[in-house]
Amino acid sequence: MAAGSQVRSIIVTVALCCIVLLCLLAFSTAKDIDISMLTRDPMAVAKGKSYWGALSNFGNLLWISGAAVAVFAGLVCNAAKDARAFLLAIGLLTAVLVLDDMFMLHEGAWPRLTGLDEKSLFALYAASLLVILITGRRVWKPYALTLCTGIGFFALSLVLDRLEEANISYYYLLEDGSKFIGQACWSLFLWKTSQLQFDPHASATRVSQKTRARDKAPQ
Repeated sequence: MAAGSQVRSIIVTVALCCIVLLCLLAFSTAKDIDISMLTRDPMAVAKGKSYWGALSNFGNLLWISGAAVAVFAGLVCNAAKDARAFLLAIGLLTAVLVLDDMFMLHEGAWPRLTGLDEKSLFALYAASLLVILITGRRVWKPYALTLCTGIGFFALSLVLDRLEEANISYYYLLEDGSKFIGQACWSLFLWKTSQLQFDPHASATRVSQKTRARDKAPQ
């Protein structure tokens, strides 16, 4: 990469980081809280143990990696337009879900901003996913089983979440464990589907299929 291009990239990156820092400063001023509450590690602020929330952190790391891979593949892969659109859409949706889970936005910020309750927000997420899957059904079919497994464990986690007051042994292990498995399978689906778009054999197959379809089309 040319030096000039690197400098521009660095300037843009530093500028975006400065904007984030200014937003945090404005937020801390508006809420009248110490800026360190927004900049320090959560466990340091809460004076907690480093292993608190370990499974949740691992799950979010998986989700973030899956979202990043999908968005990257959607932007740079030499695949069909619908494949790139699918990867971008599901990658961005995953990123939103990660942010929601990390900051529990569905319990605070989202309802205040949108006026929707928690159930309505989850329904909106589900509807968004359904639209993405319907429009990109050709792309995700090779790894449909992985995707369905992930969705199934997410559904199980949501069902268990409604049983929080029930006297179930190892309740949190079951609920959060189901969510973690769902995150792992979802991320595996994103990794594999993204990888497939870079496979030259898969690309050759797509070209061959398009050629056969064109040849069969009535003249």
